[in-house]
Amino acid sequence: MSDQQMNKKSFIEGLITGGILGVTAGMLFSPKSGKKLRRDISDKTDDIMSDTKWLLKKAKGKASDIISDAADKAEKIIEEGRKKVEGLTK
Repeated sequence: MSDQQMNKKSFIEGLITGGILGVTAGMLFSPKSGKKLRRDISDKTDDIMSDTKWLLKKAKGKASDIISDAADKAEKIIEEGRKKVEGLTK
């Protein structure tokens, strides 16, 4: 994995972790009853998990597109190389 990919992954992980901690801290310091607070935390956790799944699905789709494009380009380069080698050997 390249440094750029690692940086993006670390950023996304930090963003998600920070979001979860921020929402949880906000709820813990709000004046609510225990039941309501637990329900709110559960609801927010479900929302965050849903958003995270959507982001991961989107990222996987983009990664798949990038890999597919790279494979197509590599195939074209290999084919061009074969043609050049055939031309040189004739």
